[in-house]
Amino acid sequence: VQYWNVLLRRRWIVLATLAAVLLVTVVVTVRQTRIFSSVCTIIIENQAPRVLDAQQVQDVVDSGSGTAWMSRDYFETQFKILTSRAVATRVAERLALASNLAFLGLDGVKDPAEQERLRKGIDAISLVQGKLKVEPVKDSRVVRLVVEDRNPELAAALANAFAEAYITESLAVRSSTTRNASEWLEGQLADLEGKLDITGKVF
Repeated sequence: VQYWNVLLRRRWIVLATLAAVLLVTVVVTVRQTRIFSSVCTIIIENQAPRVLDAQQVQDVVDSGSGTAWMSRDYFETQFKILTSRAVATRVAERLALASNLAFLGLDGVKDPAEQERLRKGIDAISLVQGKLKVEPVKDSRVVRLVVEDRNPELAAALANAFAEAYITESLAVRSSTTRNASEWLEGQLADLEGKLDITGKVF
């Protein structure tokens, strides 16, 4: 009863306090920057390229250790490629992010000279890298590429660009591996042909 009487006497103070807290909460919520999330889903296939050198021929992923795509090392490698600076560079170039003032957070700077000075000091590629979160789906080859940004259209464009850049980078690595293997084989063939020309025998 005593506590209830105290509350009744001070009800206006209590109500004013509650109203103030509610008002502050509403203002903070309204002023918060809305962040949009976009997701692109990809499937990582394991097609082991072959690396050839003068000493050995080896699979990048050991195909004799069970189901190849289950290789933890292989998946970790793919995640590193996805979040690499090389892939981020492709994304930044594809979307021209190094000159996108809104993406760089410089759209509020009115002085063109100051904008340019600040722009040159920002590493757009690092910003791109920081946008991506890689979320593997358990017990599958599916990987979710999650990108968050204030601009929903840019978030979607970034997620799709990351997927495309990863595929392009993977093909480039595979092409380079094949080219290096071909060059090594051609070198070995030329060496054998040279020995045949000199001795008529293969050693």
